[in-house]
Amino acid sequence: MRKITLIFVASTALTVSQSGYTARYPVQYDSIPQSALVTCGGVQQGYTPVNTSYGEEAIKDGILRTAPCSATWVSGAQASFSTIFDTKSKPTGLKTTVNRPNDPNISNDILFDSQRKQNETQAAYQKQQYESQAAYQRQRDAAEAAQRDAAEASRRDEADKRSYAELNKTISDYNNANKTTSCQKIAWTVICNTY
Repeated sequence: MRKITLIFVASTALTVSQSGYTARYPVQYDSIPQSALVTCGGVQQGYTPVNTSYGEEAIKDGILRTAPCSATWVSGAQASFSTIFDTKSKPTGLKTTVNRPNDPNISNDILFDSQRKQNETQAAYQKQQYESQAAYQRQRDAAEAAQRDAAEASRRDEADKRSYAELNKTISDYNNANKTTSCQKIAWTVICNTY
């Protein structure tokens, strides 16, 4: 069993190095005009261009085999993508594009594409505006917090100065208070103590 496992690992490594892909192989599905809905294996993937990737299990001998994928425009026109791709000639990934068939109502598809892109641009702009406003608010909040901290530190400094002044006054009052002095003559020397 150990020998079989090693052969399988060596075989897999050889396949990986020959086809040039690593763990996932990127594929972009696109259409002319764009904004066609991509459906792969019955699952909607989004509007073109759609970026996806396939695992090692989909690639055998440098050939990628995918589930059937199609592009459907809002007018109802449809086109199918290829399901077989040579990964050896495109080791880092590939882009596959289908052209819209010459069905009527192409103007609806072009208009939808334009509106969708405009909406995406507007949404990206609004997101950028929101992020800019949020960053500004964070900076403003940080500045206000710094001002509050500085004011609190100043208040503490003033309180410390008042406490220090009061302590000095107490010491000065103690030093200037009425004191009693007592002197004693012992032989030729006079010794005085102040209390």
